[in-house]
Amino acid sequence: MDVIGKPFVNIASLGAFCALSKEVSLKALNKAIDELFTAKGKAAVAELNKKAAKAVAEKCK
Repeated sequence: MDVIGKPFVNIASLGAFCALSKEVSLKALNKAIDELFTAKGKAAVAELNKKAAKAVAEKCK
């Protein structure tokens, strides 16, 4: 919520999954976020989600 300003946690929780499981890299998650949101013309939303995922991933280390 600190990054996006709304209580959305889906993609942020994927950041935690990346950090804790090592099954998916944060780089791969960022690529998927870009593909999902920029295809819809929402590049700004993509950036916020990547920032949120990174913030949560860093807290899990």
